[in-house]
Amino acid sequence: MSRVLLAAEPQHCTAETAELLLARIDGRPAVVTVVGVAAPPCRFESWAASTGYVDLEELRDAALKIACVHARRLTELLPPGVAAVHRALPSWRHLARETTDYDLVVLGGAPSRRRDRRLLGLSRAE
Repeated sequence: MSRVLLAAEPQHCTAETAELLLARIDGRPAVVTVVGVAAPPCRFESWAASTGYVDLEELRDAALKIACVHARRLTELLPPGVAAVHRALPSWRHLARETTDYDLVVLGGAPSRRRDRRLLGLSRAE
């Protein structure tokens, strides 16, 4: 049984991503780990802390919770016969450190930041 990692930012946690995974494993038995990668911070996020209403840590925690919710929903889109667990990671950099533990890595969509696409060896947004 192979270990498969499916990773996506929240906007890519869709039925099409689930279908992409199923096409890649092609009916072979697999244990799937669905990882929601927190969306990168908005460029204005650092200014939010100066308002005094929210701090950066709260914003990062909220992004991680959103990623986890979307990963869970993506897991629920998989057929009952697919063994799957879900989790969230704060960045693509964290994900890149873990990819060696899996037999197959499927990206649900290209990362939104160019820096993250380069990290994963992608030349452009797809």
